[in-house]
Amino acid sequence: GGSIVVGSGVVFRSDGLLLTSYDLVAGANTVTVSLDDGTTHAGKVLGTDSISGLAVVHIDHLDLPTAPLAIVMPAPEIGDYTVALGGLASVDSLSLVRLSATAVDVALDGSQRLHGLMQLDGGAPAGTSGGAVIDDAGAVIGIIVDVGTDNATYAVPIGYARKIADDILRYGEAKHAWLGIKGVDHTPDLTRSATVSSGSDAAAARNASGSERSPAPRSSLRTGDHIVGIDGKEVVSMTELVLELRNHPPGDDIEIRFLRDDAAFRVTVELVVRQVGDTT
Repeated sequence: GGSIVVGSGVVFRSDGLLLTSYDLVAGANTVTVSLDDGTTHAGKVLGTDSISGLAVVHIDHLDLPTAPLAIVMPAPEIGDYTVALGGLASVDSLSLVRLSATAVDVALDGSQRLHGLMQLDGGAPAGTSGGAVIDDAGAVIGIIVDVGTDNATYAVPIGYARKIADDILRYGEAKHAWLGIKGVDHTPDLTRSATVSSGSDAAAARNASGSERSPAPRSSLRTGDHIVGIDGKEVVSMTELVLELRNHPPGDDIEIRFLRDDAAFRVTVELVVRQVGDTT
């Protein structure tokens, strides 16, 4: 009584490795991959990662043409026009979409919230989930994880997507660093901004709660603290905190700057591996 889900994928290595979306293959018993040459192949799901919204599939095929990945190229800018590309011949699988926002966090279909997504104006055609967003040079800048019901399409930036794929290939799963807090954005009283955040009136991430087994509560961080920096970099929102943690593997020691009752503190925390269901 299983259902059939149809979507797309991006060949990122010539020995049969494809990036696709988590929702497309999660829980699948069998995966069939259709290539541009009309052949079909049995696919094995090597790993899925609900935290990033991505998955890696392998087919027994050598010398596949690969998509160029825009990992070391200039990042796309808001307002740039891109192409959402799917792999279904039965639908119009090309769609011109404009990049409207970066570093967006979205809860898709009531699942775990995804952070750092590219938001593209307009819904992509059916079947493009798991496919590519490409720039004007034809390089992949993102992997589509949701074609959107709110007239928007969301994609994981390709640099992060490739990091997740490398983790899955190396460990069988993605390794995410975990600080162990549940937080919200906090905007200080602008009349006290110089005291609260060292001259900045930007928002800060506020520690709302934390798990007893997580790194943060084992340090001196407490509920209600305002996190304003990690390793010398300013943090102005929970999304920025999450994205900064992506630069650190589990086991790293990071210095956290935070405010409590108008006083500034620093603490060093060792990051651990984040599990599915864990908050930031």
